[in-house]
Amino acid sequence: MNTYTVCAAFYDCDTRATVQVAADSYQEACEKAIALVDNGEVTTESRSWDPGPTFVYGVVEGAGDPWNGTGNVPFALSEEGATLPERFAKALAFAEQVARLETWRDCVTRICGEEGVTDPMEIENRIQQEQTDLDYLTSQDEALERLIRQARAIVGVEGEE
Repeated sequence: MNTYTVCAAFYDCDTRATVQVAADSYQEACEKAIALVDNGEVTTESRSWDPGPTFVYGVVEGAGDPWNGTGNVPFALSEEGATLPERFAKALAFAEQVARLETWRDCVTRICGEEGVTDPMEIENRIQQEQTDLDYLTSQDEALERLIRQARAIVGVEGEE
């Protein structure tokens, strides 16, 4: 085993700690440093009431400056990798919102324009009754449906098959 110096941090602010760990690889060193921070076994420079995922700024072998080892950090444990599921979750929510708004508008257009319904409450009731139609319309865009399934898989959200 070798000694590694790792700088790990919470995402939401500059809440970080530099630690030395014994490990066989950069990957293992980063994982150990994250565990130390997450378990509260090391003191970080500041506190956060709502910390994001812990990530690694840099890691070097030996007692060097971890900031010189930003390229040694495996992507999944880097700042970008640690926040990727959150960003995908936001993208997923946005994609689904756009799909729902589009289908809602299509239903309103059909109910008002084609069927002549003008009472807002009746329109709302009709759309609620046609939720199955909304889901169907959303699923008609295969590319969007595939994107939503992929995003759900990345963020660990189970979707309807």
